Amino acid sequence: HLRHALGEVATGDIDGARAHHRRALALAVRIGHAAAMCEAVEDLARAESEQHPDLANQLLRAARAERERRELPLRQRDAADLALLEDALSGCPPVREERAFADIVAELVE
Repeated sequence: HLRHALGEVATGDIDGARAHHRRALALAVRIGHAAAMCEAVEDLARAESEQHPDLANQLLRAARAERERRELPLRQRDAADLALLEDALSGCPPVREERAFADIVAELVE
């Protein structure tokens, strides 16, 4: 499913990728899988990075903070990609207000 969603991003179907990652997030919430919630939020950040870099930056920061709080490691294959994305987003204006991961997740799965 992830390859399908990444393919949607690569072909410009951002709306399809967003929908896919939101479904993945809703499933992770439903089963209480914290690492999968972080992964889905990180994947949403990738999807949003071109059109909404400020949002992507906020999503990545929230996911990173949640991983640190819960001591959840990144999957090895994601670490390099996320580092590149964070670097690309480093020019974004600073996030005005840090939002709690739980609040972001609740908003995304409404």
